[in-house]
Amino acid sequence: MGRRLRRSLKRSRRGKRKLKLKYRMLTWISIRLCRSMTRKWISSVRMSITRTWMIWNVRQGLLQNSKEPLWVLPLYSLLPSHKQAEVFAKPPDGYRLCVVATNVAETSLTIPHIKYVVDSGKTKKKMFDKVTGVTSYEITWCSKASANQRAGRAGRVGPGHCYRLYSSAVFNDEFPQFSEPEIREKPVDDLVLQMKAMNIVKVINFPFPTSPDILQLKSAERRLKILGALEDNPSKGEWCAKLTKLGETMATFPISPRYAKMLALSCQYDLMQYVVCIVAALSVQEVLLQAGGDQKWPLFHRNWAGKGNSLLLGDIMVLLRAVGAAEYSKENLEEFCARNGLRHKAIIEVRKLRVQLTNQINLNLPEFNLVIDPNMKPPTDTQAKLLRKDCPLRFGGPRRSEGRSGGSEGRGG
Repeated sequence: MGRRLRRSLKRSRRGKRKLKLKYRMLTWISIRLCRSMTRKWISSVRMSITRTWMIWNVRQGLLQNSKEPLWVLPLYSLLPSHKQAEVFAKPPDGYRLCVVATNVAETSLTIPHIKYVVDSGKTKKKMFDKVTGVTSYEITWCSKASANQRAGRAGRVGPGHCYRLYSSAVFNDEFPQFSEPEIREKPVDDLVLQMKAMNIVKVINFPFPTSPDILQLKSAERRLKILGALEDNPSKGEWCAKLTKLGETMATFPISPRYAKMLALSCQYDLMQYVVCIVAALSVQEVLLQAGGDQKWPLFHRNWAGKGNSLLLGDIMVLLRAVGAAEYSKENLEEFCARNGLRHKAIIEVRKLRVQLTNQINLNLPEFNLVIDPNMKPPTDTQAKLLRKDCPLRFGGPRRSEGRSGGSEGRGG
């Protein structure tokens, strides 16, 4: 049995129930905390913050305003692997390690020698509107279980302290006991589509371990009917809609139904390779780096938008050119991504998804004999016009409003 180490909790005396907490306040609290500590590198600090841009602002504030020698490192899921690994290394002599992290450091990993934890009590959650199907990110209070998990990061190898920036009254009254199951907080369109493909017609009768809300299932069926994946025949009654031929094809792709329809109908045009690339890029989280990076990156990204009809495609053209440039580049991929503001892991994931989608298309439609061309040229103005108007990209809907019910979801937070 392992040894239990003493851990103390210190809470704010003010019972503020506001969710807004400015990064300047977090910076000031951390500076005061570091001044009160003993000068030993082992007494490291970890701060819990919700947003990536706030991490960089807090880091900059600590470096500029602290009189103590601090070794301030960011940590979040989209940070490159070699940057994440820096938090495990010993800081320079005379410096105190201060890790400014999102909730990726809550359960995913344990940073050694962390003695002090500053917990804001906030988390960034993906909120799903069951009626409209719109998904958005909001800052909310975390659950009591998550707060206790954060406190547990302090004192893993010795006595530790957790400073909570909220009162015990807020903790008891505002914090939920546990987080909601993920199935209740995301669109279930892909789930309903796959179950219909397995001849489970009445999805509502399926014995889920945690059942989705009925409103979620109704909205999912309604959206699938709009996409043409389900029969729209009211005479058969509610919950009895079966897959159409288009729906059967859509169910073979491991992505969101909206993106699956784009692939299923793109065979009508000579744009299949572009649509595969676009769908793969849209299905992967954060291909383009933004926060805390080189100021030249936005200029590169704007240039990738092109002109004419290409410019009217907006972010879709930027993603298409970004993936194409990364594949075409003859230099080391990781170096190219770092120089052009692309997330290396995302480009690798896009590449794997392109291969998977290409293989699936060749399995269903062998006459196309689709291959991935590393020298794929950007679409011409005419092709961009087809992508914008005629190609079923318009069925994809806004990327941020739908959320990625299929494909991969990173995080991070």
